[in-house]
Amino acid sequence: ENTLEVIKLKNSQIPEDRKEAYNNAVEILNEDHLDRVSLLNLGYTYKIIGETSAAEKTFSHFLQVDQYDPDILFAIGRVKIDQQQYEIAEEKFYEALKQFPANFLIYEEILKLYDEGKVEPDSEFRTRINRAMELDEDQVNHEKLRGLLNRFSEIENK
Repeated sequence: ENTLEVIKLKNSQIPEDRKEAYNNAVEILNEDHLDRVSLLNLGYTYKIIGETSAAEKTFSHFLQVDQYDPDILFAIGRVKIDQQQYEIAEEKFYEALKQFPANFLIYEEILKLYDEGKVEPDSEFRTRINRAMELDEDQVNHEKLRGLLNRFSEIENK
């Protein structure tokens, strides 16, 4: 089992609103190098300060435990956008949707990629939203999903 090499940041490098999360994450990871919340906090801190390689390593480290974790896959997708690897970002977002099929935030990230012309719109998007809308009412915000579907149609028809 691999341990994660934590890059020690100087206090001045860490945004004020991330300091507590970062310091807690480092402390916890000294004891449990697979603590999910700490890895997310550490990875997002790296991402925010532009250390995308360290962020990706941190998020990927958790995939040893759960290769299908939707939050981790989503986080890797966001890092891939920062690295301008848009197709890989889209793949990671779709992988996350397999575990969390009604998460409109993931759909919004995919739509942004399409809308900004980073990747070609994929009809899979429409299929996934339609499937999500068939899920149990309590799990789904139908109004938001319909809005995303309408935006997707507008992007397709540009």
